[in-house]
Amino acid sequence: MGDVLSSDRVDLRISEESQLAETPASPAMLEVRFTGVTIDDLMVSVESNEINEDRLVEESYEAGRSVEGSLSTEFSFGNATDLLFEAALACDVGAGTFRVVGGTKISLEAEATGTKIIRTEGSWVADGFVVGQKVRTRGFSNAANNGVFEVASVSATELGLTNGTSVIVDEAAALNRRVIGLRGSVTVNVNLSSDSADGSFSRASGSFVSDGFKVGQYIRVIGFSNAANNGVHRVTAVAASKITTASTLVTEVAASGRAIYGECYRNGTVLKSLFIEQEHKDVAGLFMSFRGVRVNSMEMSIETESMLELSFDFMGVQGNSAAATQAGSTSPATPAAVCPSMVAGVNVGTLQINDAALSEGVQSFSLSVNNNARKEGAIDTKYPYAIPFGKSNVSGTIAFMLASRAQVQRFENHDALKFSFRITDTNGDLYVVTVPRLRFPEKFPVNASGPNESLIIEAPYIGVKDPVTGCSIQIDRLAA
Repeated sequence: MGDVLSSDRVDLRISEESQLAETPASPAMLEVRFTGVTIDDLMVSVESNEINEDRLVEESYEAGRSVEGSLSTEFSFGNATDLLFEAALACDVGAGTFRVVGGTKISLEAEATGTKIIRTEGSWVADGFVVGQKVRTRGFSNAANNGVFEVASVSATELGLTNGTSVIVDEAAALNRRVIGLRGSVTVNVNLSSDSADGSFSRASGSFVSDGFKVGQYIRVIGFSNAANNGVHRVTAVAASKITTASTLVTEVAASGRAIYGECYRNGTVLKSLFIEQEHKDVAGLFMSFRGVRVNSMEMSIETESMLELSFDFMGVQGNSAAATQAGSTSPATPAAVCPSMVAGVNVGTLQINDAALSEGVQSFSLSVNNNARKEGAIDTKYPYAIPFGKSNVSGTIAFMLASRAQVQRFENHDALKFSFRITDTNGDLYVVTVPRLRFPEKFPVNASGPNESLIIEAPYIGVKDPVTGCSIQIDRLAA
């Protein structure tokens, strides 16, 4: 009798490579929550065609190696999906980690001396926090400790903060506090005002343009006295000293203690590759490593009474087994704060067409981003020499509940439409998914095919280039 390894005892970690198939000397590995993973080290072999009198095949030779596979996961805010989104959409939202630390997993303490957050276990370094990045803190009893700050120093247990919305005060260690790494566009430590005349925020110094804000992205605002000015807003114009939104704001004079931030992923041309490592916990010394991994496609599926699902298909250069984790790598010793998986009907909302509330029901939504990647070989290596991308094809299906002629006319007129919705977890952390310009490439019949049926239009769509945002898919990630 013997043992067999279990799929329920597998850890999965990823890190961004410095370039294709070249892992950094000290990669910061982040764990991925997943529901299934199949990554294979593929071999191509060729047989000799030499003719022998015994009729036997003379030999089989290894001719090529590469990696292919897929990863499926449930949508959650705290997962390592920012690296996967960047790789799938060929974009870069900036340095730093997205990691969520604290919650019910790790106690956090605020200390005024040194202006720092101290953790009781784990490591800020292993979690990927770096000097200069911004973080969002929340859940502390003293409001001064909740805000947006810049990281001034990083050690295993201490995260030094500066240039924030307030000054840190002493607070004993406790659970249910969070430090969230912010990437993307962040404005903090400048006086900000709001203007009801045009729905804008203004700054006295620095530049919104330099901070990376873009027209069409969504932002989170904190620290204003009037609730209408805080929360989520869509950007309609960006200038150095002013950012205009589509929201109705209340005028407030310039003051400190306020922040604006956003993390916007759009399909582009910055190709990224990943190092992926599986550890099999059932047995000592069994690791599977995969290098030069690019995300060929990404799929999103949302259906009623179901978990929100994501999947990523991979194409890579090289895979091998190992007796230990990647040399020089750092991996979190403790799990990230558990952010809940999300469910249709509970966490999906604010469905809009052309930035107006959708008047009819949607039964399901799917999204596919296909990069049309290809493996190119060279005669001096058995591994792929390059994995370039082709066109970024965005497509999917929206199942509308038929309720009016206006819906039918969308298909009849071949209208260009914008479709968006929000996915918000119980902590208030959210994603906004936007197809900024889609078209329905065919007209759909409206038929009653039998009794006792609701009329549902399963409408395939394609995403095309939006002249305003310059993309065909946009995903915004906003910490509460």
